[in-house]
Amino acid sequence: MRQIVAIFATLFLVACGNVPTIKQTSTTVNDSLITVVFNDTTPLHFRITEKGEAVLTWDSRNKEPYSPNRYQYKGRLVIPNKIDVNGISYNVTSIDDYALVQQRALSELIIQDSITHIGRKALSGCDRLTRLVLPNTLKSIGEEAFSRCKRISNIELPDRIEYIGKYAFQGCALLESIAIPNSIKRIEEGTFFNCQSLTAVELPRTLESIASLAFSNCTALQYIEIPESITQLEAGILSLCTSLQKAKLPDCLNEIPEDMFGGCTALKSISLPASTKKIGSFAFSKCTGLENVQFNNSLEIIGMAAFNGCVSLKEIELPTSIRKVESFAFANCVAIKELHIKHTKPFEIGADLALPDINSKIYVPRGTIDQFQFKPIWKEYKLLEELHR
Repeated sequence: MRQIVAIFATLFLVACGNVPTIKQTSTTVNDSLITVVFNDTTPLHFRITEKGEAVLTWDSRNKEPYSPNRYQYKGRLVIPNKIDVNGISYNVTSIDDYALVQQRALSELIIQDSITHIGRKALSGCDRLTRLVLPNTLKSIGEEAFSRCKRISNIELPDRIEYIGKYAFQGCALLESIAIPNSIKRIEEGTFFNCQSLTAVELPRTLESIASLAFSNCTALQYIEIPESITQLEAGILSLCTSLQKAKLPDCLNEIPEDMFGGCTALKSISLPASTKKIGSFAFSKCTGLENVQFNNSLEIIGMAAFNGCVSLKEIELPTSIRKVESFAFANCVAIKELHIKHTKPFEIGADLALPDINSKIYVPRGTIDQFQFKPIWKEYKLLEELHR
């Protein structure tokens, strides 16, 4: 049924004139480089693989893809699904690394079905590209393939895609939304780094891992839901998302990774999942708007500088499960006046500013104050017995 709908949609678009037709008008073979001209005006360069497949490539006669002598494409460019060379038809299956890098006059790119791979930096720096149509056959996108395509506002990823490389869409400054298909199991490092207009992110319920800095510095993003299928989160995936107000975390999350929310200045409240045992170093560092943190009863470790500079935090309650609070964990949390400890025995704390300011009131369970006061480091703090909790 889906294929029938797709065919009908294609026929409809052709009838309406929205799918451009291209005609191969000349072919030149120079050693391994094949130059094909379409519609008498547009030259494209190809190479043929050992498997008999055509690959869109850059003009190797220029010695490097960035050469100022290369052909500059203007306006719309269509990548065909096949070419004919000396009477033989070849399917175009991929776009080479750097094939169309820094084509600064290119405004629209339509890639026809049959292409399965787009190479590393294939279209990096095409900063006037506003419209991108990816083929339904696409399975992989290389590292930095569309990085710094500053004017693209919409990208529809095909359902078959299995891999998107590191920093593939970094710096796509006008990209507003992205829906990751179910076929993607991992979002690689920095994939959407510095996409400063991104406001909507839809993650599939089959996603297993998100690599470091995946959505870092997406300064317009206000909400994100991380699915329950996640088994691994890496450092800084939401760092510097300065508009982020809420993040829904999966119940199965064992650790808040290092710098995950660092610099998320609009984040006001966070509730840790029931299974979280560790908050990584700098996880909430400089979240200057953070007012409330709900710790769970499984939390064991708060990492170094985890809440450093959270100047809006006023009160903290640490659960009985806590075993260690590392140095600078609550450093520069100038508004904290009270910290309530539920643990009946002193736990390990870092030597340097692990707890709030020395003048803060730290409450321990009734009948335990002597145990705390005679332990190194603990005796430096103003300890009080809990009376009402």
